[in-house]
Amino acid sequence: MRIGNGLSVVSVLGLALLVGCGSGSLSTINSGNPSPTPTPAVTLTSISVSPSVSSLGIGATQQLKATGKYSDGSSNDLTSTVTWSSSSSTVASVNATGMVLGLKSGNITISATQKKISGSLSLSIVAILQTIAVTPMGPGIVVGANQVFTATGSYNDGSVRDISKTVTWSSSNFATATVTAGGKATGVAAGTVTVTATASSITGTAVLNVVSHPYVPFVGPYAFTLVATDSRGPAFFAGSLNADGNGHITGVEDSNTAQGVLPGVAITGTYTTYPDGRGTLSLGPNQSHPNGLTLRFAMSAGGTSGSVIEFDGKGILKGNLSQQTSSAFSAASFNGTYVFRTIGVDSGVTAPNTTGVPQPVGQVGIITVDGSGNVTDGNEDINDDGDVTPFIQLNSSTYSVDATTGRGTLQLVNSSATSTFAFYVLDSSRINLLQIDSAPASATAGVAELQTVASYSPATLNGSYSFLLDRPAVTVSGTNFTFADYEQIGFYSFDGSANVIGTRDWESATGTFAVTSTGHGTLSTTVNGTAPGNQDIRNYSFYLVSPSKMYLLQTGSLPAAAAYSAEAGEANIQIDTPYAESSLHGAYVLESYNLATDATALMLLQYDGAGHISGLADIAENGTIHTIQVGPALFNLQQNSGFIQVTIGVNGTPVTYDLFLTSTQHAWVGAAVPPLDGSLTLQ
Repeated sequence: MRIGNGLSVVSVLGLALLVGCGSGSLSTINSGNPSPTPTPAVTLTSISVSPSVSSLGIGATQQLKATGKYSDGSSNDLTSTVTWSSSSSTVASVNATGMVLGLKSGNITISATQKKISGSLSLSIVAILQTIAVTPMGPGIVVGANQVFTATGSYNDGSVRDISKTVTWSSSNFATATVTAGGKATGVAAGTVTVTATASSITGTAVLNVVSHPYVPFVGPYAFTLVATDSRGPAFFAGSLNADGNGHITGVEDSNTAQGVLPGVAITGTYTTYPDGRGTLSLGPNQSHPNGLTLRFAMSAGGTSGSVIEFDGKGILKGNLSQQTSSAFSAASFNGTYVFRTIGVDSGVTAPNTTGVPQPVGQVGIITVDGSGNVTDGNEDINDDGDVTPFIQLNSSTYSVDATTGRGTLQLVNSSATSTFAFYVLDSSRINLLQIDSAPASATAGVAELQTVASYSPATLNGSYSFLLDRPAVTVSGTNFTFADYEQIGFYSFDGSANVIGTRDWESATGTFAVTSTGHGTLSTTVNGTAPGNQDIRNYSFYLVSPSKMYLLQTGSLPAAAAYSAEAGEANIQIDTPYAESSLHGAYVLESYNLATDATALMLLQYDGAGHISGLADIAENGTIHTIQVGPALFNLQQNSGFIQVTIGVNGTPVTYDLFLTSTQHAWVGAAVPPLDGSLTLQ
């Protein structure tokens, strides 16, 4: 066999043998092609975990990445192929894709492992700041004085910490008050500012009120009445407390709630006052208030009286404080003819109301006491859930007064019932009243005041009287309320004969009146322009305290609203007329209440006499409490007769308050949206 060029297979094999024997020329030819060697295997040498974060919040997540490095210098993403693990699964978890979830505070290591090669990252799991609370809430200082605020942080692990030294502090107006690191504010000029603490984009605020001079000190004996709605339903309290000038209070109170009557319960507690006339009362737990009670107050009328709201978020309450004259703590000081009014709820189990649900009841009347512990004469008018009994003769009875606390007891006796009241002496002309009969008697509270004139006639009533009537918040089954069911506000002008014109609940009304020599009278008004058969008619009984003041009880109204007709209140003759924007000048306390919607507020407002208003508000609403700046306000004098509308921004929402002036120092306050009632009083 042959192959190309005539060479045989044998010849080819011969050449191969020659080469294998080391022929020099052939060896040189093949020197550039040695035999190939095996390629070394590429191996994983390390794993790195990124990003290099040092902390993670509780509840927050972080995606990690695992990157492998190899023996040949290359790298590769191993995130989905490594095994992820946490050194403490209770502090932080990590899933198969490297997603880390913070669970609770602590330090952990997250590891990524493959073929016995690991990489890791150390993490601190930290709580996340949720809110900042700045305390104290709404304090006041004088110009040049200091107030140190505390910032308390609440975190998402439930922890609470003092972060005052780490937050950033600021003032909304450094011309009024400055604030430095650590929360120290200094008053510069009279006015209100908002102090803010900021950390991690979270803010907390407190309002600071700066005044030019301190208000009257809060010290000595004060009587109070409180009306509340809490877990017990409508609740009524009256008592006396003594402020010792060093932040401590002692006293005694009576309570009448759905859980029964508790007479003469001891009070202990503490108080804080600010130089703007506001302060906080903290009553310790007792039988009347098992969980204690914190009240915010604002004093007015030169420190002789004040308004009160509950300020602990546990309930809703309104009330008043009045300075007591201890020299009047005797039966002898309680001497003469007194006009009284009370308002509250019935038992719900006695006629005419046997539904088991307490309904509104009110009464007005007059009693004569002899200074020796005897009630010698009297009359009363009662409206019990629309069932009206007018001009009931009161029989003789007794009263007593404790010389230490000014607490007394009094009985009102008529032919069918005896009502027992605890009372607290304010001075020889005024007492606070609380009914303390055991169930199933009514629970009512009110006031009695010395009548100043012995004889009256229609000619006595000649002028315009601003009035406010209200009622406690109660449940009426199967009915719907409007704001008018909770208040009546307006003014009535009496002509000294028999006729009345005026404004009731923002609508014009006309009517007639009559009055006897004892000061007992009747009044009926009808809203103008309504069709016969659908007229809004309101009937009242009243007793004159003086020619300038009367206590009123509604005794009838629209047939459909007869059950709502137990409103009681006060009317005062208007003085200092005619009114103008300049009529209101100075610092005023505005109280506004709506117990049915769980909202109360005390405002300290500065009127400049030119229609401009600024100030602050302490607000309790829906279980929360806070103090805010209010204003600027729109001031609109509607009538020279003293009807003023003031629109104030409250929590960013404009609220229009209607003021019916009785003088340049006082006005009755009402509003339609939201429904509320209250008063405005010059400090």
